[in-house]
Amino acid sequence: MEGALKAIDAPYVEARFEESWYTTIQFRGKELDQVTTSVERGGIIRGFDGERYATIVYNDPKRLKSTKVLRLENKKAVKGLPPIKVEILVEKKRDPREVSIDEKIELLRSYNDIIIKTEGITTTQSYYYDHFRRRYYLNTEGRDIIEEVAYCGIMLSGIAKDGMNVQSYGKTFGHQEGFESLKGKEELAEEVAAKTLELIRAERVESGIYDCIIDPELAGVFIHEAFGHLAEADHLYENPRLLKIMAIGERIGCERLSCVDDPTLAHKRGSYRFDDEGVEGKKTYLIKEGRISSYLHSRETATKLGVEPTGNGRAINYNFAPIVRMSNTYILPGSASKEELFEKLDRGLYVCGSRGGQTALEDFIFAARIGYLIENGRITRPVREVILSGNIFQTLRNIVEVGNDLVVQGGVGGCGKDGQAPLPVGTGGPHLLIKGVVIGGR
Repeated sequence: MEGALKAIDAPYVEARFEESWYTTIQFRGKELDQVTTSVERGGIIRGFDGERYATIVYNDPKRLKSTKVLRLENKKAVKGLPPIKVEILVEKKRDPREVSIDEKIELLRSYNDIIIKTEGITTTQSYYYDHFRRRYYLNTEGRDIIEEVAYCGIMLSGIAKDGMNVQSYGKTFGHQEGFESLKGKEELAEEVAAKTLELIRAERVESGIYDCIIDPELAGVFIHEAFGHLAEADHLYENPRLLKIMAIGERIGCERLSCVDDPTLAHKRGSYRFDDEGVEGKKTYLIKEGRISSYLHSRETATKLGVEPTGNGRAINYNFAPIVRMSNTYILPGSASKEELFEKLDRGLYVCGSRGGQTALEDFIFAARIGYLIENGRITRPVREVILSGNIFQTLRNIVEVGNDLVVQGGVGGCGKDGQAPLPVGTGGPHLLIKGVVIGGR
């Protein structure tokens, strides 16, 4: 690593080297479709002269000795951080490499069997994934960091068919808590089967404007996609119009609404101690009591906007330079119970889960997994093909009540940005009551 720092001649140089171990297992219907294990090693070196970066990506450290030194001519001083030497290791009980392939297959098979053996289910797609990463980081400031992280998660989905009507429903779970935490999820597999069949019987939702209660899963995905990406500072400093809209202190929601990004949560999907620029992660308020509180920063964006980095310079692996990315982004809980939210909604929709969505600056569109009509404060019947759309800021202002039942989601998959996907992130929130949501349907 010390030799790697000499590969670039610049006022500031950093090097990181990574070793990763992966396992993927997949069932399709009754059949074991895929089992894959792999190991990957490589490194990246970056030099910065106050104006531009130079980058070297490599797999074999020995070949660096014969590489011509890259020299950056500008010698402008770069604001740095104090030296530190730390080693963060994963306990043996959380290391998925300690678990046999056979045990991983059998756990996934047990959940898959529950779904595929349910009468009415046509087929399934069930997926197991784990990733152990060891990262070595060193820079010319004297920051010497070794950090290990270990993820494992499962995704379960059922598919049912009735003539031309084909429906699917899925759930995913898992964080950095170890393989043992994936056990005992039989009820979740049963829920996947039941919801899949419920969707087959459900009618398409009538399009219109509804008052909605959204569940923690959708609340987390919404705040991540609709607001979290806007708060990533690399979107802001080159866009004066957006920077004005996203001005610190601007009111964008009710006083009950607060949102944070926090990599320090123990063992969550998006948790870490240090980002990929050697900056310690910290809890950052993005929205505080309804007002924009802060942005997320890498070293570069923090320098350009004259603030301190927040520890959000992240890369999916050594092939990429860090960019501004979220970690665990979630809405803080309020005081209302789920039951109290339903009491306040005489007629509307209960919208659950997320099939994904898209945002274009202030506008969004999301697809829910399933919805339910609410009449006289009670759930009556399921509806499908529930599409939510609207303006992000107007929707945030229309949040009138925040539940007290925060859930931070993890599982398989992650976030995509600028060609880097899937980055491990956590999303979460409590139940939310939102007025005037545009719902697309028949």
